[in-house]
Amino acid sequence: MKLITTSVVLSLLVFLAGCATPVTHNTKSGRPEVTISGKVGDQIAARLTNRMLNARYNVKNASKTLLVFEKPIDNVLAAVLLGSRYDSTPAARITYTIVESDTSTRVVASLAAITNPGSAFERVTPMDNSKDSASVQQMLSELQTSLETR
Repeated sequence: MKLITTSVVLSLLVFLAGCATPVTHNTKSGRPEVTISGKVGDQIAARLTNRMLNARYNVKNASKTLLVFEKPIDNVLAAVLLGSRYDSTPAARITYTIVESDTSTRVVASLAAITNPGSAFERVTPMDNSKDSASVQQMLSELQTSLETR
C-alpha cells in the first residue's frame, strides 16, 4: 500500500513539475538579487522586515547581514506533497543576505519550502526558481528603485 501511495505522489510531482515553467534569474547567484548604490544595509533590512511582516511572515532570525522569515504554507496541495507524518504543515522560508561594500549594497534572496520546520528533521526544498521567486525579484527591484531615486 505504501509503495502505491509513494508512486502516486511521485507521479503527481512529475506531472506538476512538467506543467510549471521554472523562472530563470539573470543574476550572479541565479536567485532573486539586486545591487543598490550606497551603503544602505540598515535601510534595506528595515524595509524588508516591514514588507515581510505585512505578508504575514515571522522573523525567524535576524542579524546585520542575514534576515530569515518563515510562515506556514496554507496551500492544501503543498501540504500534501511537502508535509510529513511528523508535521503535516510545511513552512515557506525566505532568507535575505545583505552585503555592504564601500559603494553599494547587494541583496540576495533564497526561497525554500521546509518540511518539519524547526525540528531536527527539517528537509529543505529549494524554490529559488519558482513563480514566487519572480515576485521576490520584482519586490527587490522596486526596493532598489525607491532607494536609488531619493
